Amino acid sequence: MGRQLIKIACLGTSHTAGMDENRNTFEFYDSWPGILSKYLTKHNIDNYIYNAGEPGAPLDFYPTKILNLYNEFKPDMFIIEVPDTDKIDIDMSDTMTGDPIEKRKTYHKIFSRQIVTTKDWVKGEEQKHKVNFARAECVDFYHKGIDKKDVEIGFKGSGSPVIDQFYQSFNLDDRIKNIVSEKFNELKKGVGAKNFPHVLSYLYTKSIITDGSDTEMTQYLSTILGLINTFKVLGIKFLLYKHTPTWFTHHNIFLETYKPLLNNPEYWLTGNMFFNFRDWTKTKAQAIESELHWEILWKEMFVDTVHFKPYVFEMFVDELMGPAIKKLC
Repeated sequence: MGRQLIKIACLGTSHTAGMDENRNTFEFYDSWPGILSKYLTKHNIDNYIYNAGEPGAPLDFYPTKILNLYNEFKPDMFIIEVPDTDKIDIDMSDTMTGDPIEKRKTYHKIFSRQIVTTKDWVKGEEQKHKVNFARAECVDFYHKGIDKKDVEIGFKGSGSPVIDQFYQSFNLDDRIKNIVSEKFNELKKGVGAKNFPHVLSYLYTKSIITDGSDTEMTQYLSTILGLINTFKVLGIKFLLYKHTPTWFTHHNIFLETYKPLLNNPEYWLTGNMFFNFRDWTKTKAQAIESELHWEILWKEMFVDTVHFKPYVFEMFVDELMGPAIKKLC
């Protein structure tokens, strides 16, 4: 009797989909799901991994993605890169576009909305009339170099977290700026020039004015709880992890309401919901290099100002992800 095949579905953003120095396409073995597949095979675990990472995807649609992937592929396990609150989805109504996705002849509940990759195939397409943005991208495009002091007018001299992040630490290089420009061009074509200023105002409101609000926080946290409950209903194994630091952990709604439910070691990759991949890479650089040079080494780990090179994910899989999945298998 042969060994059991373990099927794993992976969800996340572009950090899960996989990027390298030369392209923005979906290359399975450049992504951590592909690297994980090699790791498991090396450790004599027969596996088949579905990489359903979608660049820029916010958390809102994840419960639906999970159900669709489960019904389609019947995976034994899910691994979720939980996006932060930074992502904004512009999903245009079919009453506006006149193109109902469900009425297309080739409609598929998964592949008509996103790309999925495995070691054997790439299926799907990016959803038409849908664009994803990071908030800092919206800030950069909206203000186009306006001084921080001018942006903070109306905030009594203190910007929202996304303003602080953008002007203090976030830096869009030319590669990211080109990607952002393409996304805004697609958005403008989709909504039309007349409606485009209204959409920009919406993006500004989401990025600046409502950033970190109670409503936003409860929606985000309740969606994470919804992921966990979905897995429990399905009776399926899962692991969650964060790619970036989590600033909401000092928010009262989290501390008083959601922390007792979400902060369960069994749910999170390292047993700690405050772990994040980006800070972990800093610790790796510090361990390798001296105090004076680790930041140089850390910057060399990046493909651009946002994404990491595949070899960094190889370290991640070898040290953390692989051993954790082996235990669940």
